[in-house]
Amino acid sequence: MTDEAKSGLPERRPKADLTGRQRRALRGHAHHLEPLVRVGHEGLTTALASAVLDALDRHELIKVKLLETAPVEKDEAGPWLAE
Repeated sequence: MTDEAKSGLPERRPKADLTGRQRRALRGHAHHLEPLVRVGHEGLTTALASAVLDALDRHELIKVKLLETAPVEKDEAGPWLAE
């Protein structure tokens, strides 16, 4: 049984430890991008995690937007999405 089947979440990628300078550079590169994934009233779900992984497979760098209706704050969503 795969990790995905056990947890219900898509299989995760290895997490890259980035320096502050690297994060700042990536934010600069992403500034002009349109959000490909939007977090709405359903919040952080397995479907959202799948959408993020699919978008990352296709684009490598994506922008995620938290809508006003999202039941989570960006401080909570950022680390969850990074996992």
